[in-house]
Amino acid sequence: MSDQLPSNPPPATVDGISDAIAAGIRAPLAALRASMENLARDFGGEDPRSRTLHGAVDEVVRLGSDVGSLLDWAMPPPPRPASCSLREIACAALASTPPLRKPSVLVAVEGGRQRMVVDGPMLARCASRLLCCALERGSEQVLLHARMQDGEAVLSVTHLHAPGAPATTTRTATVLLAEVLAERDARRMGGALRVAGSTTGPGTWEVHVPGGPALSRSAS
Repeated sequence: MSDQLPSNPPPATVDGISDAIAAGIRAPLAALRASMENLARDFGGEDPRSRTLHGAVDEVVRLGSDVGSLLDWAMPPPPRPASCSLREIACAALASTPPLRKPSVLVAVEGGRQRMVVDGPMLARCASRLLCCALERGSEQVLLHARMQDGEAVLSVTHLHAPGAPATTTRTATVLLAEVLAERDARRMGGALRVAGSTTGPGTWEVHVPGGPALSRSAS
């Protein structure tokens, strides 16, 4: 039966399938987003049609994020530690935030230039997902704080103002998936997700991940 397909394809094959599915879905979403943004620019900032289109863009961004989360859940990529900085990680997390939500996020980075060895993209996705959790729960303002603490990279997301209106049913699913994946990826990097206070009110999520210092070029 040598002509049978293997029941467990090698990781390279799984990564290829995941990338192909993601590209097939994200490309039309990106085109739809670009078209909506172009239409929004045709109207003045006070035109209600512009606000409606920007709201639709946010929903397209959220849909793309949900697709990526579902792919990560089904076919998680392996951790790939590399040299990176806390500033790069925090900027990547903020870049994933929908455009209309970015003004609600404050970013503080301590020791932002210090380089360490960690899976930067995976850690940035953890922080981005926790930002999603806070913003989708109606927080008016959220703080993303990145720092090194006791040899660990720590990214915390804190409600600065109590959440307003609760998330809708659809967005509740988005929040739950984001929380589960953030906790799973933190564990896959040898770390943990910790919660202080209540995440449905004033509270903080914290991702702790071991982050060894990166060797300088002269040392290597």
